[in-house]
Amino acid sequence: MLTQPIKEGKTPIKIDPLLPTPIVPQDKEVVPIPKQRVYNVYEYVEPTGEALTIAIYVSEQSGGSLEIIKKIMWAESQYYAKAKGENKNGSYDTGYFQVNSQHIATAAAMGMDIFTPKGNADFAIYLIKKNGFRDWVYSESVWSNI
Repeated sequence: MLTQPIKEGKTPIKIDPLLPTPIVPQDKEVVPIPKQRVYNVYEYVEPTGEALTIAIYVSEQSGGSLEIIKKIMWAESQYYAKAKGENKNGSYDTGYFQVNSQHIATAAAMGMDIFTPKGNADFAIYLIKKNGFRDWVYSESVWSNI
């Protein structure tokens, strides 16, 4: 739970209180969120609303397959924009595309905030243009089979 008031002029970053505290840019502040919902990734559903809009945007901007992008989003976050995942190496993944915390500084230098749906999508576009779908190889066994 939030124990201190948000400092004026800072944007809150919501994190899972069970994960390690991330390195946070100076203009952000950490605000814990409740534990995430859990989904069965094998019961694929098509995205709607914001998730569909983001999927189409990423496909159009990256040139990547819309069908693959939707399935990656499902496998990674089940279309939950605030999804967080902890990794064994102490890093964490965030957002629709589960962008890894190792990319926070790079994304910030590019003017992207991976903690927002748009920034998460923009960094996914950057990764797809740079590496194809290689950055989602760990979830490929899920998204390639749905």
